[in-house]
Amino acid sequence: MLERLIGQLSRGVHFAFAISYHWHTTVFPSDARIVMSLDSTSLPNSPSWPADSWIGNLFGFKATVNQRHYVYFGVGLMLIKYCVEAIVIAILSGHLYTPLDFVNPLVSSRERFTAHSPLWLGMGWVLWTLPFLWIAISMSIRRAAYVGYSP
Repeated sequence: MLERLIGQLSRGVHFAFAISYHWHTTVFPSDARIVMSLDSTSLPNSPSWPADSWIGNLFGFKATVNQRHYVYFGVGLMLIKYCVEAIVIAILSGHLYTPLDFVNPLVSSRERFTAHSPLWLGMGWVLWTLPFLWIAISMSIRRAAYVGYSP
């Protein structure tokens, strides 16, 4: 069962980044890069995110975030998070977790997914969400700084 779950997750990851790339190229055909100044230091016009430093760039404070990185990683991580949550909820509670449930901000709407499942699922869900929340806030602040918005 665990092997099946891991297989589904890996297919979901590849699918998420493929969808993210396709969506970006159709919605944002050109990436407008704006150079701004932050504390008297100029940020590079075209930031580079090598694959070996993605984790550091996602969780860190220094990497600049251009439009392409913001969209790729934002949509990709959202799809990964949804796929993992949908699979875990389906296995542990037997409920179908739809994308509409995923974007619903009310905590009370998630109660039905944890009602007939193990007690640790609710706390695990919250802990699983924290890294994604950190990345979203961190990347949004760095994206705003990159395009010239001051905090």
